[in-house]
Amino acid sequence: MSRRDRLLDAALAVFAREGVDAASIKTIGRAAGVAPALIYHYFENKEALLAAAGEEPLPRQTRR
Repeated sequence: MSRRDRLLDAALAVFAREGVDAASIKTIGRAAGVAPALIYHYFENKEALLAAAGEEPLPRQTRR
């Protein structure tokens, strides 16, 4: 699994658990096991991460 995929999986889990508004890049980074700053290498911000997660096929979104 690529690091980007790991970030998307972590983001989906955090969004589901905490809600999009309460989720933070720090929490997503912790869930993915990476430094929050690394997320910005792949995604501009939390909204871009949410948009990318929404574009993923349904099996990824229901895998957790």
